[in-house]
Amino acid sequence: MAGVVNVSVPSALLNLSINKDMINYIKDNRAVWASFGKKNSHMYRTELFTSMSTSKLNPEAQLMVLFFFSVIKNRDRVLKAMGLLDAEMQKADWFVPAKGFIESRVVQYVTQAERQNKFPAVNIPTCMPGFDILVWSLMSEDKDRTVDNACMRTTFSQLTLNQSLQAKAKAGYAYYWKNIVVGTNNPEKKEAPMMRDQYYANSESDKYKLIKISEKNKLEEVNPNDEGLGYTEKEMNDYFRLFDNTTVAKENTSPPSPGTGRPGTSGGRSGGSGSR
Repeated sequence: MAGVVNVSVPSALLNLSINKDMINYIKDNRAVWASFGKKNSHMYRTELFTSMSTSKLNPEAQLMVLFFFSVIKNRDRVLKAMGLLDAEMQKADWFVPAKGFIESRVVQYVTQAERQNKFPAVNIPTCMPGFDILVWSLMSEDKDRTVDNACMRTTFSQLTLNQSLQAKAKAGYAYYWKNIVVGTNNPEKKEAPMMRDQYYANSESDKYKLIKISEKNKLEEVNPNDEGLGYTEKEMNDYFRLFDNTTVAKENTSPPSPGTGRPGTSGGRSGGSGSR
């Protein structure tokens, strides 16, 4: 460009200054720089629960927001299905607040959420992976509640898994993106939805725990037998068997549906949609 003086690297360096305190600050905060400018699942969870608290959702309404998006990660379909619930369910204390929150504070995609200062539906299950697997376990038929099927839920890879189970999870994750996700309706998405190793690496590094329902209907985390290695396939199968119909009937572990006082019965499958 005419009139512009080229600045060499040595000249540029003369305009910069660094001291020992700055060097130590940078080195001491390496974990911060690893996620600097990015939003991981922990940040999304904080944002979601802050938004629900600000919106004054009671605990049951908060749970049901999470529940519906574990059943299906599509905002419009969730709202449509909520409108088709039976009259008794729609009279529950949680129904109107939960529906109002989804209508006013949730959009479908991350790009929409960033622009509108709202929360992306696709990130609700992934900010609470243990809860997502709990919901899947509750709503799955006994014969379908297997490790192989669980591996096809993207949240499964976010759990604290041992090496062999993590390999299975990765195979299921790849299958999900190749065979279940058929495309995206996000007009701002330029790349086709597909398995991406860098995204999987983020999921694998999360190391979340399973969640169980206690005898007092409290939600609690479940530690692996060896936290250093992670859940084994046997531990995972033992967890899934807690939700068998025979076990639930015998131990009466089925929680009441929020706001109804009757045993929770939820059907359907989680629908796949382009989630990025």
